[in-house]
Amino acid sequence: MNQEIKGKRIILREQREEDALFFSYWFNQPQIMFQCGFEKPTDEEEVKTCITIDRETRSGLPLQISTAPS
Repeated sequence: MNQEIKGKRIILREQREEDALFFSYWFNQPQIMFQCGFEKPTDEEEVKTCITIDRETRSGLPLQISTAPS
């Protein structure tokens, strides 16, 4: 599935492996980790693995919100 819902200023789409660096950065910030319930730091490879497993098993549909180009 490679569908997107586009608004004037944002895009809602399925997570991709190339999003892993972004998420690993934010997931390693202490306040974000606490709010999301993480107990230990993560890295880019671990996030890629989670995205891949979610896509293959369809145990969920992780979505990404990003800004639309101006």
